[in-house]
Amino acid sequence: MPAPSRYTPALLPDKHIVLPGGPSRRHRVTDNLLGTPSLCPVIRRTPQIEALLRSGIREEAAVLVRGCDPQILARAINDLYTKETKETFAVEG
Repeated sequence: MPAPSRYTPALLPDKHIVLPGGPSRRHRVTDNLLGTPSLCPVIRRTPQIEALLRSGIREEAAVLVRGCDPQILARAINDLYTKETKETFAVEG
């Protein structure tokens, strides 16, 4: 019987934006993908994205969300999602 092998990440963290993930024993990989089987974006690390991550935008967004009324935030998210869905349907239709 062969010795158990280490888990290989599904996406390489130095090449893609990933989550810490967990092991998928069936596939012998660390599932570090962003999302679910029904929607899983893959984001490559580019110089522009790296610069954005270093810019402090995460902290700025967190402060903005913390200072916002949860109901207003939910309405804004819903409105943006609806607009994006309609535009995507128009393009694909």
